[in-house]
Amino acid sequence: NPETGLVLVTNYPYYIEDELASVKAAVITASGCQELGHGLADVITGKVSPAGRLNQTWYSKKYSLPDFHNYDIRKTKRTYMYCEDEVIFPFGYGLSYTRFSYKNMRFTPKDGQPVFTVEVTNEGDYPSDEVVQLYVSAADLRVEQPKKKLVGFKRMHFEPGEKKKIEFLVPKQELCYYDVIREQMVVETGIYEFFAGGSSYALDESALCAINGVECGERNAYVPINAHRYDEYDNCVTSHTKDKQRYLRSLGGGSYKLEYRDITYEEAPKAVEVKYVCTENCFRQSERYAGGSSMEFRLYFADELLIDAELDVSDAPDEILTAQIDIDELGMVGMENINHTVRICCGAGVGLISFVFKH
Repeated sequence: NPETGLVLVTNYPYYIEDELASVKAAVITASGCQELGHGLADVITGKVSPAGRLNQTWYSKKYSLPDFHNYDIRKTKRTYMYCEDEVIFPFGYGLSYTRFSYKNMRFTPKDGQPVFTVEVTNEGDYPSDEVVQLYVSAADLRVEQPKKKLVGFKRMHFEPGEKKKIEFLVPKQELCYYDVIREQMVVETGIYEFFAGGSSYALDESALCAINGVECGERNAYVPINAHRYDEYDNCVTSHTKDKQRYLRSLGGGSYKLEYRDITYEEAPKAVEVKYVCTENCFRQSERYAGGSSMEFRLYFADELLIDAELDVSDAPDEILTAQIDIDELGMVGMENINHTVRICCGAGVGLISFVFKH
């Protein structure tokens, strides 16, 4: 029967490409209400127009999902905020029995906060609710931001042909991110672009807005940098000693990598002081792991290998060790007062606490 429809009662996304190819329409609803049957009947028979919106991304079979316990949605390109592939149904998606148009999005400041208005019109012949959604994107901030982020939505009822001007006041805390240099939430000064539409993939209107916040920070090479304040990482996890000293250690048993950006100095450093503990993976200094020795410590400054050393081993659990490693000062002369990036590679036996340059 070419008029067959699919009703899917679920609280989670599914792969349903094959099913969608053989039906004319699909109605998806969550469970958990004794009025579910009546509500479905009202929607299917046209008594009311559906206006639900998906609060999760529905991925296709072609999309390779990362490990379920990997919560880093930025690195795994997961959720609507970072996903770069086509999906079955995007976040915020949902159809109704009518059509809506978006026009004339405007920005006006109000009490120091951005306010946006957009005109929404019911272009069809059926009364219905519409969930008007507002998203933000900022491409040139110090920290990589989501491709888009939901910062507001309103569910409004429209009669056929009715037009409404929808207003959103966006609190500045919606634009915050965690700054690893200041170790606090900040709103960074920059140009932000706001979008309005009916889903995260159907954003028909946009407006630019200059936000006054804080300026990008810099790291002083002569002030200790805690290891957990990295800008990028690979194969590591945070742990604590019995005295609650935070350190980073290998996650998969091999070496791990860290990156620290925007480091500056006024005169060329002569050494690097490293604080660390020996992890449970460190049994013998000669034991080898994937990627190098268990006590390996490498430091790359401005993309050049500056330090390649083996750190001392201690059998005492949670003992904090300090190593001062001399560096070739001449390799850093002439690069003063420039923002640099430091990349560190540690073996599986090194639980890195902090590092600091000495001059």
